[in-house]
Amino acid sequence: MNAEEFHELVVDEIGLDIAVADLTVPLDDVPDWDSVYLLKLVTAIEERTGASVVVSALLDARTLDDIRQAVAA
Repeated sequence: MNAEEFHELVVDEIGLDIAVADLTVPLDDVPDWDSVYLLKLVTAIEERTGASVVVSALLDARTLDDIRQAVAA
């Protein structure tokens, strides 16, 4: 999933109002971000791609782009 597709998923499925450039912002600085969004994001990724996401692989993610890259690995 490229950055634009991932951004669309985040905006559509989670409802965060962010720009593509915000994917590289630290999660602590993403407005309204909390750990519940991570679970919602994992569910949305699994539904959209049909692939299982290993949540433990995402725990070291510092940005949304880190999450995107971990899912793509």
